[in-house]
Amino acid sequence: CKSRKIVMTERTIDMDCCGETQATNPKKDLWARRSGTRSMSLFDIKSPLENEVADSKELGDFFKKWPFIPYAGTQLVSSHGLLDLFIMLRKLSPTHGTCISKKTEYAVGGRIKIINAVNPVWNLLTENSDVSLQEQIMYSGNIDTFFKFEQGLQEAHAAISTFYQSVGEAYVELSYSTVNGQTRININVHKEKHVLPAKSETSYEIYGISKKWNDDYLKKNAPRLVTGYPEFTTDENGVTRTMFVLKSGELDYHGRPKSENGTVYAYREVQDSIYLTKQAAGNFSGQLIIEVEGGQETDAIDNEGAQGAGFEDFAHRFENNFSMKAEKPQSVLITERPYGAGEMFVFQVKPNTAENWYDITGEIAIGHITRAHQVTPRFIGKESSNGFSDNAYLIDYLTNVEPTINSLRETIITFTNTIINAGWDILNMQDMKKYSITFDNPIQSMIDLFKMQQTGTDNTQSNDNPVSGTN
Repeated sequence: CKSRKIVMTERTIDMDCCGETQATNPKKDLWARRSGTRSMSLFDIKSPLENEVADSKELGDFFKKWPFIPYAGTQLVSSHGLLDLFIMLRKLSPTHGTCISKKTEYAVGGRIKIINAVNPVWNLLTENSDVSLQEQIMYSGNIDTFFKFEQGLQEAHAAISTFYQSVGEAYVELSYSTVNGQTRININVHKEKHVLPAKSETSYEIYGISKKWNDDYLKKNAPRLVTGYPEFTTDENGVTRTMFVLKSGELDYHGRPKSENGTVYAYREVQDSIYLTKQAAGNFSGQLIIEVEGGQETDAIDNEGAQGAGFEDFAHRFENNFSMKAEKPQSVLITERPYGAGEMFVFQVKPNTAENWYDITGEIAIGHITRAHQVTPRFIGKESSNGFSDNAYLIDYLTNVEPTINSLRETIITFTNTIINAGWDILNMQDMKKYSITFDNPIQSMIDLFKMQQTGTDNTQSNDNPVSGTN
């Protein structure tokens, strides 16, 4: 790992604070939180997710010490927390998570079938010829005999699809060993956070594998290093390994989900859910605003006290105690009135639970998220007007969604058949590379029936055009 010299710069601070007293604007001067106003520019807009992806000090120090490449950012600001954000959104955003799971179900959730190997570029007539039953039995038997998928064959494809859609990358390790003249191949899909690319001067990639990425764990459990395909390495136990990586995007080491342009709206869905949950669980009464008479001895608005408690000022303390940014938001606020102004007043503020607000913002979020996934709200089960059509779902699916599902299936099947073909090379069974595996569409029978009704002909042949690894 090359050492890097960090040059710190200093800004000159003007300590002449005792000049002429100027008029004070409390909104601008007392609780100033940002610099002076500037003309609006797209590049001046701060990302609302910046704080969500900021790394902890421990994680930032880790990437300065260990020769691994974080998911995002630079050596000094890794922003590896972006990976956690994408994983969190898949689990907590209802629309985003449903799009991922349903696309996975339609792409690789059907029954496995064996086809002639498909060229990923050319549509050749030989690809459409049927594979005989004897050939199918032979191929599936060889897969069951020589290959072991740690998660199971179907589950492995589902995991690859889920990881690829949610974080833009999937890591699959192929390993094999020969015992008593018999070679067995093991294929394992690694979890998103368990693999990191390593910094190296080699012409091939090297990947580190660890259940945790922190100093304490790695000092006791060194990360296992695996070379990227087509390079293989053999460990002290005689097991030979290589790593296959499915990545989307144009970055050199890490991928990005294709639905990334819907990230802010997926985050907004999570925000709304948390806000409503906090309102229901933590606010027995509505928020209260209490005005009291101020004085020199008992100031309710106390900037010095707030700073002593670790906040920037009173406003910052208020935000982190009474707004939804607080872990356990409080519901009573005391504010100060000018000295001698009179008695105390108590006002109750109704919680922001306006149904119309959440209905409208929810619809906006669903629209943006589904468009980012290249599907429609109807596809994920949202009620939509059918108009005069009795087959609105199938028409919508065939017109707007099927190309997206086919593209996802082709991407995953090309990747996994490439891995299986590498296994046939290891086993010296190149004849098996004439075949590939793909998946039936779970609603293919409904689609065939619909097309037959529309055309008046029997159209039971699938038109999915699956793609396998190259020969």
